[in-house]
Amino acid sequence: MKGDLSGGRGISIKQTPEGTTVDVSGDVPDEEIERIKERYPDAEIRIDGKSVDEEEGPVIEVLDEDKEGTE
Repeated sequence: MKGDLSGGRGISIKQTPEGTTVDVSGDVPDEEIERIKERYPDAEIRIDGKSVDEEEGPVIEVLDEDKEGTE
């Protein structure tokens, strides 16, 4: 089953004897990802080829490190 969300976005759902895989590409809103997780709770979900971890919590990204005092 494939769904085109318009604007170069898409969702592909593959069901095999090994399990369900959902591939999401393009700019898909977080709300849609949450609906996919609810509808396919045991599926492996990949966004632009990268697997989505099931860990919940904030993601911290270091944008700029202060290098003073590291000599």
